[in-house]
Amino acid sequence: MLTHVAYWQEIKRRQDRQILSNEAQRAELGIMAGANDLKVAAHIRGEHERQGAGPPVFNDMLRAIERGEANAILTWKSSTASRATSTNGEGS
Repeated sequence: MLTHVAYWQEIKRRQDRQILSNEAQRAELGIMAGANDLKVAAHIRGEHERQGAGPPVFNDMLRAIERGEANAILTWKSSTASRATSTNGEGS
C-alpha cells in the first residue's frame, strides 16, 4: 500500500492573487485522500521561495521518502511539485 505525503504550495496567477488558498488546498487533498482511501503520513505546505535558494521544505519531504516514511506524493496540482524541483532543489 502506498503511503502519501500531502504537499501543497502557495499558487498565484498574479503577484497579488492566489488561485486557491492554502487551507482550501489542504481540504481538497483531504477530500481526495478520503474518497480514494489513501493513507497520508504527513501534510506539508511548501513555502514560496526565491529562485536559486532551493526549496528546503520540499527537500525535507524528499528525504522522508528516501527514509521510507512515505512512498508517494499527493498534491492538489502536479505543477506544484515540478515548480519546487525547478528552483534548484534536490529533486532537479
